[in-house]
Amino acid sequence: MKELKDVLTKLGLPKQGKKQ
Repeated sequence: MKELKDVLTKLGLPKQGKKQ
């Protein structure tokens, strides 16, 4: 789910946000 990844990035999660 690309949208889910985008949301995580928006939140600023250093787990999957920085990975992508």
